[in-house]
Amino acid sequence: MSDALLKRLQKVVGASALASAERFEPGNPGHVDRAAAALLERFYRENDTAAFELLVEISQPLLGEAAMTITREVGLAIAPGELVADYFSKLFVDLRQPTPKIGNLTAAATAAMKEEASRRVRIMARRIRSPEETVGASAAEPGAEPPLTADQRLAGRFAGLVSMCFHNLDEADRRLLLALEIDRLSYGEIAERLGIYQDEVADRVRRARGRLAARIAAVFTALQPEGEGP
Repeated sequence: MSDALLKRLQKVVGASALASAERFEPGNPGHVDRAAAALLERFYRENDTAAFELLVEISQPLLGEAAMTITREVGLAIAPGELVADYFSKLFVDLRQPTPKIGNLTAAATAAMKEEASRRVRIMARRIRSPEETVGASAAEPGAEPPLTADQRLAGRFAGLVSMCFHNLDEADRRLLLALEIDRLSYGEIAERLGIYQDEVADRVRRARGRLAARIAAVFTALQPEGEGP
């Protein structure tokens, strides 16, 4: 696959723009950054969308790994690919003049994705998008999905509440629960990832789950109509 990529890159930007004229290694940041800089320059200079598509293809594996690390570091419960897609979308529509030059795409993308992840955590910790807003936004788009049923709206509302409560936890709790519930790591693996003793993991999990449950209960209590008992 790397040989085929090398030939395609040479065809688009020329061998002189690459880190090696003999091979291209998608896992090598130096190779990716050098080729990405040339592809991005060509895209902005000639509006060559094929160059941008190739840029995404060669850099996505490394950026996907970086995004996974970032979501776990900040405790953000979204698919890492969302951060990668968001970065590429902003890069594609960047209208600054002169056009930006990025010599080290992996570092620039990692920094941008970390900033975006932190921003999303802050927003998700304090805001729930109502089902009505979601339906309204979807209906305005061409080819929108049919309106949600009552059950779907209720499920979406519940998921939104839980997401808000989860992202309202401190970073340590979010990282711990993601490692356990999403990544399905063992207690030993969690201890290694978080830099804690394995004997501490069970107690920390119990307390983190308790704090999450307390937040969820508090939100539902606040939503209960006045005068209505349990």
